[in-house]
Amino acid sequence: MPKRLVSTLLIFSLIFAPLPVFANHNSGHGKSISSKKKITVQYKKQEKRLQQAFKQYKKKVTKVWGREAVLPDAQRDVTYRNNFKERSIVDYAEGVVKVELALKPTQAKNPHITQRKLISAVKKTIKQSPDNRSIIEIAKRPTPPRSKQPAVLAGLVANIDNTPLDTRDLAKFAKTMAHKMQTHSLMGKDGKKRIVVSTQFSLVPEHIRIRAQKFSESVHSYAHEHKIPAPLIFAIIETESSFNPRAKSPIPAFGLMQLVPRTGAREAYRFLYARDKVVKEKYLYNPDNNIKLGTAYLHLLYFKRFKKIKDPEARILATIAAYNAGPDSVIRAFTGRFSKRNYPSRYSWRRHAYKKINKLSPDKLYKHLRTFLPARETRDYLKKVRKRMEKYAT
Repeated sequence: MPKRLVSTLLIFSLIFAPLPVFANHNSGHGKSISSKKKITVQYKKQEKRLQQAFKQYKKKVTKVWGREAVLPDAQRDVTYRNNFKERSIVDYAEGVVKVELALKPTQAKNPHITQRKLISAVKKTIKQSPDNRSIIEIAKRPTPPRSKQPAVLAGLVANIDNTPLDTRDLAKFAKTMAHKMQTHSLMGKDGKKRIVVSTQFSLVPEHIRIRAQKFSESVHSYAHEHKIPAPLIFAIIETESSFNPRAKSPIPAFGLMQLVPRTGAREAYRFLYARDKVVKEKYLYNPDNNIKLGTAYLHLLYFKRFKKIKDPEARILATIAAYNAGPDSVIRAFTGRFSKRNYPSRYSWRRHAYKKINKLSPDKLYKHLRTFLPARETRDYLKKVRKRMEKYAT
């Protein structure tokens, strides 16, 4: 493990040695079993509504865009307007913004009208305020409502010379981008042929650092409160959402740390507030709420789920993998799937894994997890987060 990261984690382990961290969580004051079951049912109903909304949204998008349908996800903010015939795709991971129109062939024949429409779409994209509506609302009415909030891309769009775009130069910039338009045809799911007119532009080179800085206060505050190293939180946010607070995926998972309402968000909320409730999608779009719950969940993983892992660096590695795929994914990397034929209980199954983990150095554990974690996504996730921790440790 890199020396800089080792130093950070050693300091972390000395300052924040395992404590009786559940003093503020007394399950005796929680909901009754029947109430918890009732809330579980509510969560499942909410999850079903959200997943149906994603499907409904995809159906409407595909009707116009066919195989080129793009939905919002953890790394991309996608906004549709004008009955799905206009869209902007902000890729926060790649730092690229794409603006596209799906026009009737007769409309696309007139270059002046086409350019005018594209100029207007570029301006709207750059001036767009945050759309914090639920995917359920967006599926019904895609065009974002008017808002007085600052533009999402304020200070992030790169001008021709790679400096941040000044709003006074917006008209000129939009016109320049429209002149760079490209066209191609597509067939919508509705059977209609359309001409796609598009242009794209970049975000400033430091766009990730700029967005990360916006959330620095919350990250450091909750890192201290929940005894979790700030570099780990920053690295997870970048890996999960590239610092997009409106990140959404059909799992469903929402916000900066891509919390799943029914699992991680619920567990963290119960730990923090000693009560059970349905955590809503909009609640998770609030950056402070999201970071607070996400960091609390990391705390639960590190101090409760993996408290039997002795080495703090090894425990960090297990926590990273578990944040992506759940704690038992780490156990399976050592003992395979749970089977009563091999283990009398899940407790003994996990205990056997911890014994193996505690015999390994952090570097050997990392190599083992990169080889034997059940999902490739989790193996790659571990690598990305570990590397990004180095960046935020400076």
